Amino acid sequence: MAAKSLRQGVKFAQTHTSNILIFPEGGRFIDGAIHPFLQGFAFLARTTGRPVVPVYMAYNGLVYPPHTFFIYWHPLEVVIGPQFVYHEEENDEEFVARVYAWFVHEAKREKNK
Repeated sequence: MAAKSLRQGVKFAQTHTSNILIFPEGGRFIDGAIHPFLQGFAFLARTTGRPVVPVYMAYNGLVYPPHTFFIYWHPLEVVIGPQFVYHEEENDEEFVARVYAWFVHEAKREKNK
C-alpha cells in the first residue's frame, strides 16, 4: 500500500508543481523521539529531482495523534529546515542519513532549551 502511494506521489509530482508532504518515519508518534526513516522520500527526491524541505515538530503526535482524525490543542514549535537536494554521487541510504542527521540535531537543540 505504501509503495502504491509512493508511485502515485511520483506520478502527481510529474504533472503538478504542488508540494508533497510525507512523514519520513512512516507515521506519527507521541514519544517525541526521532524514529528510523523509511526511504520513500529519498526515492521521491531522486525520481522527481525536487528538493526535500524538512519540517521538525517536536511532539506533533500530541497535536495529531496516530490512528485518529482529530486534532488537539498543544503548544507546538515548527522548525523549517534547509532544502536538501539529492546528489548524483550519493545513494538513497546516504541521502536519508543526511536528512535524518538534521532532525537529530534539531531534536537535541529542542531538548537543550
